[in-house]
Amino acid sequence: MRICVALLAFALQALAGSSRPVHAANVARYLGDDKWEWTVFLDGSSEDLARIARVEYTPGANATRLVAGRAGDANRPWAVTGTGYGTMDVGVRIKFTDGSVQRLLHTLQFGGASGSDGCSGPVSVRSRHYQLLNEPAFRKQLYVYVDDIRSGWRKSPFHVTVFSAEPSLKEDGIFSRAQFSALPRGQQWTLMPREEGDSIRFRYNGRFYGLTVLKINVGRGDNSSLLVKVCGL
Repeated sequence: MRICVALLAFALQALAGSSRPVHAANVARYLGDDKWEWTVFLDGSSEDLARIARVEYTPGANATRLVAGRAGDANRPWAVTGTGYGTMDVGVRIKFTDGSVQRLLHTLQFGGASGSDGCSGPVSVRSRHYQLLNEPAFRKQLYVYVDDIRSGWRKSPFHVTVFSAEPSLKEDGIFSRAQFSALPRGQQWTLMPREEGDSIRFRYNGRFYGLTVLKINVGRGDNSSLLVKVCGL
């Protein structure tokens, strides 16, 4: 009962908001047999993160608090790692150097890792086409676009662009480079592959992913295609 009340308090204070733009995020790795390893960390400006004195996490029904240290991956500050068999709410208590406190409630996200290796199934994208990356974590808002793939692509590389757009965009379609440039879109990350196996790292909704070029098939016109996969990092 005390645990439920504590989590409710975390939720109410999170909804109330805070003047400090610090958020919680997580990455996860599938271990097999429905078990996951997860790492929760904080996301925010370097100025706000530098003002943090202590961070405590309360994962799910486990009343034991986990205290984060500053050391570790600079891309995942104030991180703690645990394992479990399903998603859960993690209470976060952030104490700043000026004595103020911010509370958050973060729901662990395991989407974007469809296979046992933490990667989505391969996606085939034709030249001058875009394709939806149909992973739950992307909420039908993340796509990959491939422009002209020519026979001499190693000397004249083509562009592979991961981009976000509204769900009203169809799941797949054809664009010239000019049409794609004119398309209203949000975030985007671009790779110019020179070898199969080249990859690009991107961050979406507070999580890191990698898109890897598995196979480049050169044909005529729109018959050229690219095989890619996306992995949670």
